[in-house]
Amino acid sequence: MLLSNVLCFNYKSLKNINYSASVEIPAVFIGENDCGKTSALKALGLILNPKSSVSFPNDKSQKDDLSHTPTSLNEINDELHKYGAPILELSDDNNEKYIVIAAKFNLENFDLEFDDNVSIPLRLSLERSIEDVNGNRYIWVVRVFEYESNNNYFYYSTLLPKNKELSSLLTAIKATIDKLMKVYNPASEYLLNDNKSGPVSNYEKIRSIIDTND
Repeated sequence: MLLSNVLCFNYKSLKNINYSASVEIPAVFIGENDCGKTSALKALGLILNPKSSVSFPNDKSQKDDLSHTPTSLNEINDELHKYGAPILELSDDNNEKYIVIAAKFNLENFDLEFDDNVSIPLRLSLERSIEDVNGNRYIWVVRVFEYESNNNYFYYSTLLPKNKELSSLLTAIKATIDKLMKVYNPASEYLLNDNKSGPVSNYEKIRSIIDTND
């Protein structure tokens, strides 16, 4: 995957920025001291390394990576929508604050040659990657850090059914997936066995349910 765009919200001095990268030429960060060059690189690391983290105040430390005047969730979603990134359906209750990093990756052919170790959400996103006007296929990867709860999540752009009953499909256990198959794909449409042998996997069932419903 080749990085093409990064959007960053509320991380240190990066209240609301976007920057792009090119495959043809090197990316160079130039600026005065303390203008955010290192923070921009660290923000990219938050997307590339799942083990990376941000600092919020706690009993042991008062270090805080949240911007002093954070951008609201509505404003963040407006910016994400402007650049074609996924909208975040998160709670805006109690003025919850978020650090959000979104990155757009152009895909190469070998990116679609993955094994079962790839998570179901990422696998669906790769298989259903979007094609731009230049014929490049791409996905968005978004990481969200919640200020109050100190939880963090990864999101991947993909098309999912409108039916809210299927919203938990990606994390459902086998028994639940089988029940949903009987209700939402009783004819087993689009149920393809990728390995051409053995029983179909949970992922293959999930994929068929998604492909069968609007």
